[in-house]
Amino acid sequence: KLSRFGVVQSNLCPFGCGHYETMDNLFFDCAFTKAIWCKVLKLNNCLPLVSWNWENTVEWAVEHTIGKHFRFWMRKVGLAGTVYHCWRERNNRIFRLSTATPERILSRIMTDVSEKATLYLDISDTPANRSIVDNWAIDESIFRNLALEQAPGRQRR
Repeated sequence: KLSRFGVVQSNLCPFGCGHYETMDNLFFDCAFTKAIWCKVLKLNNCLPLVSWNWENTVEWAVEHTIGKHFRFWMRKVGLAGTVYHCWRERNNRIFRLSTATPERILSRIMTDVSEKATLYLDISDTPANRSIVDNWAIDESIFRNLALEQAPGRQRR
């Protein structure tokens, strides 16, 4: 639509993969964004998807993010952060003529997700949760057990 209105001059992917920009290409087929997705999935201890497209990703999200466990919540926040930051980078490249590396975008995602994780209350100190916290470089004080043990005047049990 932006091309038809003359707002942008090209329909090609702004990440330089050489394909036309579509939702599937922008978020999944493009090597630039696929590298970011793979890293975010790895941070959440998830395997990369076999087939990358919007429909399969939505199906995966429904199957792997529903529930109250911390790991499911982190997958949701990681998914949302990845979509947001990839779209933001796309707009920066088109409208501001500025670019960031996949590593820089991943760093932004990690910062956002980590900051949101500190708002998540009641995280049990389990091996699965600890692994995710370590992967995302979140301070271990996030665990409820540690917070209770380190509270002043509390006796350890």
